[in-house]
Amino acid sequence: RISGTFMNAIAGALAIYIFSDFVLLNVDLLDLSETVKGEIVLETGKLGDAKAPVDLAAFFQTEVNLIYKKGFIATYQWIGKLSASLAFISSGVAFFMIKSRKH
Repeated sequence: RISGTFMNAIAGALAIYIFSDFVLLNVDLLDLSETVKGEIVLETGKLGDAKAPVDLAAFFQTEVNLIYKKGFIATYQWIGKLSASLAFISSGVAFFMIKSRKH
């Protein structure tokens, strides 16, 4: 139980970090002030519920919401690949660690 809780905490923190990094890299490409970019990055803590600031122009709102959507998908693809890799590694460890009973 503890290891599952620990893994959920690590995966959650990793998800927020990856999502924030993705958003930050893509928002830097937009022609926005540093204050607005800061507001956009602050929303990343909400992950899938992040929304563009309402005071942005419609074009930028669309772009930022698209960045959030793509970032959310990319983040959970990465987490899924990590989880699959860990499952594969643990099955390999189990294969070599568990000895068969010979009758």
